[in-house]
Amino acid sequence: IDSDEYAAHTRIEKQLNILRNSKYGVVGTNCINIYSNNKKTEWGYFNDEEIAKIINLRVPFPHGSTMFKSNLFYQVNMYNEKYTTSQDFDLWIKLFSISRITMINEFLTYRFIDDKSISKNRKIKQFIDSTKIRLSHSNKSNKISILFYSLYYFLISLIPNKLFLFLYKKTRKL
Repeated sequence: IDSDEYAAHTRIEKQLNILRNSKYGVVGTNCINIYSNNKKTEWGYFNDEEIAKIINLRVPFPHGSTMFKSNLFYQVNMYNEKYTTSQDFDLWIKLFSISRITMINEFLTYRFIDDKSISKNRKIKQFIDSTKIRLSHSNKSNKISILFYSLYYFLISLIPNKLFLFLYKKTRKL
């Protein structure tokens, strides 16, 4: 968990219970993003089938919300240090290739989003790293769609927080 995040007091117990009593190797949780103006957004929940569909395109859950089995972490050679951002994205894809991944549909993690976060200050580097990760884990036939997908998320990242929160409010309820 990062310094700008906190967890519900039941989070570790719930995740450990799943890791100990199932075939899952990775467990993430749903999350609330809290902005400097105290506005909130939901990360969003993905069931196992949805995770399988999106895992090569986007991060299914926030890095700070996850718990995983350490033996699997070492089996996939840990974080790839050539990526200075998006290392978690690469890790989830690698872990998914050898293990089952799930997400708890509860708000067990809370993240403060401010203008100093990596996603706000290192947008171009994050775009480059995440695109490289997508391309390295994809097959040759979908390289063009991967590039468009990466560009789409990059353009969304350029939307100012106030406009993003306004659009979010118009399209979702929290």
